Amino acid sequence: MDVGIGFRAVSGDKDDRIGFAAAAVSVGFDLVEETPCVSNVYSDENKYEPDKPGDVKYFLPLSKGAIEVSDLAKVWIDPGKALNDAEALPARIKSAANAQELAALCVEFDSIYIKAAFAHMRLFSLNRIKLPSHTSDEDNASAYLDSFARKLEDAHDKSGRTKLAKSLAANWKPAMVSWLRAYRSNFLELSNLWKEVPKSLKIKRGNGLPPLVLPQGPKFEQMLKRWT
Repeated sequence: MDVGIGFRAVSGDKDDRIGFAAAAVSVGFDLVEETPCVSNVYSDENKYEPDKPGDVKYFLPLSKGAIEVSDLAKVWIDPGKALNDAEALPARIKSAANAQELAALCVEFDSIYIKAAFAHMRLFSLNRIKLPSHTSDEDNASAYLDSFARKLEDAHDKSGRTKLAKSLAANWKPAMVSWLRAYRSNFLELSNLWKEVPKSLKIKRGNGLPPLVLPQGPKFEQMLKRWT
């Protein structure tokens, strides 16, 4: 991955940052190579204990295809708009009056779909929705919607668009459930990544100097006892 595009360290409340990072990974964002990917820093605010993480951050690229991580952050903060945009899709498909409106839908669909999946992950993280029992149509529904924009391109008549709108509605919920299962799996994995990364120690300095962050080394235990 080209680090030149920039990256952002996910911060915030511990569970919230794990949730956001897990949701981003679920929709295709990879932790940035040639960075720590995950950092684990102990300090005065995050005292060292052998079985507890320090200040854990996840490093994500600023964008993935047409979606920017800042767009996902907006959905995470307020998932309502993403859900409303998704809810309007069937009506927009059926009412597309000309080739231009249909082309706009084809361009917008994947972004609306991904953001809606992200919004569902947010609601799941807040315990506002639950994960139902596994059903056999989840994977098929997810695969169907992954290629839905291409199907829209071929819907030149009203009857074809009406049929697609019905298929979208029928596959929507099982596809969202599939996304939630991916999110849950990634959340568990990211929750434990801090155990596998080198520890660092952040030491405050006076005279207006920025903190000093020291990676794990031969005298790391002694420094921890002295500075935290």
